[in-house]
Amino acid sequence: MNQKERKEYDKAYYEENKEKILIRGKKYRENNKEKRKEYREENKEKILIRGKEYREKNKEKIKEYDKAYYENNKEKRKEYDKARYEKNKEKIRNKDYYIKRLLIGNSDLKADDIPPELFELKKMLLTLKRELKNGD
Repeated sequence: MNQKERKEYDKAYYEENKEKILIRGKKYRENNKEKRKEYREENKEKILIRGKEYREKNKEKIKEYDKAYYENNKEKRKEYDKARYEKNKEKIRNKDYYIKRLLIGNSDLKADDIPPELFELKKMLLTLKRELKNGD
């Protein structure tokens, strides 16, 4: 059996026994949590490299998957983004990178190009707007 035939055989076998294979994998993961955790810790760099190589090799496939997922789960993504924003609202508002990103916008400027005075003015402006909006 050559490599192509083996691949076709494996694919057909998987389709026929998909449910059984998924259950077996789930049981293994549940029963070997510590073993899997140790492996991940011992091979952290190897796993990162393998993931990076996979993403580079399959850019288009990943892009298509992401696009399809986003299209099929718009409401779910909206709720997730809103919840994440609400959870991190204060953190985001107080971070310098957020203000610098607002100043930079879509221009070719870099964060280092922004003078500290402009940064401080923008920070005060955002604080003032927030206080006016909240009525504090």
